[in-house]
Amino acid sequence: MFSIKKVYLNQINSINKENFFHYYFLIGNELSLLQEAKEKIFEISKKRNFFEKKTFFVSSNFNWDEIFLLLKNENVFNIKTIILIIIKNEKKMFTLEKNIKKMFDLLTKKNILIIQCKNFPINKINEILKNKKKLIGILIFCYFLNELNKKLWIKEKLKNIDLKFSKNINKNYQDNLHLSKKKMEILNFFNLKNKKISLENIDNLLINQKEINPILWSDAILNGDQKKSIKIINIFLFKEYNPIPLIRSFQKDLLILIKYFFQNKKLTFFLKEEKINNNRFIYFSNFLKRNNIKKLYFSIKLLTEIEITIKSNQKFFFVWSKLQYLSIYLS
Repeated sequence: MFSIKKVYLNQINSINKENFFHYYFLIGNELSLLQEAKEKIFEISKKRNFFEKKTFFVSSNFNWDEIFLLLKNENVFNIKTIILIIIKNEKKMFTLEKNIKKMFDLLTKKNILIIQCKNFPINKINEILKNKKKLIGILIFCYFLNELNKKLWIKEKLKNIDLKFSKNINKNYQDNLHLSKKKMEILNFFNLKNKKISLENIDNLLINQKEINPILWSDAILNGDQKKSIKIINIFLFKEYNPIPLIRSFQKDLLILIKYFFQNKKLTFFLKEEKINNNRFIYFSNFLKRNNIKKLYFSIKLLTEIEITIKSNQKFFFVWSKLQYLSIYLS
């Protein structure tokens, strides 16, 4: 019985050294991993003279004829082509399965097929490929990494970093993988320059590059850094980001602080129980030195009002101005 080979992203390097793959299934919803997988495939494919790339976004009313025509036609200049298909809608699975099967009927060594999908049943993939044994391919899981695979992914990224350069970065990479990747790229860069860099300076570089994680806004407010917190708000405004992640991230921290007021425990012990990263303890401590529970309740109320404003589709200008006010009020 045919079964497609399945790997996680951190395993792809060792597999692709020898094999030529006619097709790749990228299954998952972690955008950073999906992007990284595609970049690796493009890099590997270039070494085999695949320089042309065509991308198709498949939704419910998609016309597959253009893809079929591309696969059928003999290329006059014999240009090898990568065909990337990003499936946006998986509801009509029967139609989707039928068209993918037809693509594989037309697939030759002149093309590499990449199919990206949030969730495609593996048994359906095996069914499509059961009579296509001459074609070699692989399925790469790009779901959110569990702790083990996340550690392997980070280890791969930092494999050239000597401990003396990275020991001052003792933070777990708890933010999204895109930002984790950016942090490790910065760390690698400083390693090549034979220099050290602190976690705080990495965060500042990310802010200057307009690469923002909502937790950085929360950290800036907790630490009383008014200038930094307003700068982050302005970046979100400039990039037209959804403000909800900012609100939710800070609400979570505020609720933890309110809970602390009703506990008879040392702050560090309490924060460990709440699974707060050690590097953030100082921010919570600084916040409590400046603010009382009345300010916490007011802030929760204001954030709730802001969220209601967003959901009622009122002008976003007032949302950002209120978030800026909160940055000043609590700093």
